[in-house]
Amino acid sequence: MRRWSITLFRLFGIRLEVHASFLLLLAVVVWWGYDARGQEGMLAALVYTGLVFASILLHEYGHCFAARRYGVKIPRILMMPIGGMAQFSHIPREPARELIITLAGPVVNFIIAGVIYLFIGLPPMWNFYQPFALEPRQVLIMLMLWNLAMGLFNLLPIFPMDGGRILRALLAIRYDYLTATTFAVHTGKVLAIVGILLSIFYLQSPLTMFLFAFIIVGGEMEFRQVRVVEAYAGLCIGDVTHPASVETVFPLPRQTPVLQATWPLEFYAPLFEAQEDETYPVFLGEEFIGVVKTQTFADTLLYAQSRRKALKRANLPPWGR
Repeated sequence: MRRWSITLFRLFGIRLEVHASFLLLLAVVVWWGYDARGQEGMLAALVYTGLVFASILLHEYGHCFAARRYGVKIPRILMMPIGGMAQFSHIPREPARELIITLAGPVVNFIIAGVIYLFIGLPPMWNFYQPFALEPRQVLIMLMLWNLAMGLFNLLPIFPMDGGRILRALLAIRYDYLTATTFAVHTGKVLAIVGILLSIFYLQSPLTMFLFAFIIVGGEMEFRQVRVVEAYAGLCIGDVTHPASVETVFPLPRQTPVLQATWPLEFYAPLFEAQEDETYPVFLGEEFIGVVKTQTFADTLLYAQSRRKALKRANLPPWGR
């Protein structure tokens, strides 16, 4: 994504980037405008695209401002033809916080639609909306309808869309985070497939079909990431450390990393899994307590995970905390 993104500016400390494929969407919309109303339609297409772009951006900033309340860092927002994507440092595991962060985006769209409605109301049904018209009232009608549609569409329970995240947060009240994510992802896949079929046989819209396909891929990628993080969540290097004497370990080969028992395991697990037969010394402060053996890391990890679950059931703190 980053190789094909163009940095525009920084706003509220967040870098805004546009994916190069957005230019292709702009060209398609301009062509639609020209086909509908000639040169006026081309200009209207640019105006409409700019307003929709701004609405998507405000939607993402709604998520970002809510997330910042809980210490989440947001380095950038990437705008793509299918919508915006804010890059979060992490997603809070507390269901209430995830609900607030997720709902903040659609709420922005509903506020925009509501404000426009207060100013213009609704026209007669027979003259409801004229596509690619530059008359100010028609532009505002387009913006109102688009924000309303965007807010409602994002609430569909299709992970990783906002509705899918809301479903995950509600499930996480009763189930563990991985189980809640699994259910939300699989539910989203079924609904996205239904959306693809409707796009092909009813709407006949390749763009909508591509959108649902992209959502399925995005949901699967995030699901895999959650599974990896959950495998090591709450575990420290000390949880996979074998007792050993100083004499059997030292002196160390050159450039051998020296680890601390309280360091999070998730950052070092890929190193342990990638090496077949290495030994790393582990300290607790300045005291040597043992070693991590990559040869037996998988078995040790399984034991540590089962121990973590037992401690959680007993309401006891994990190792080293």
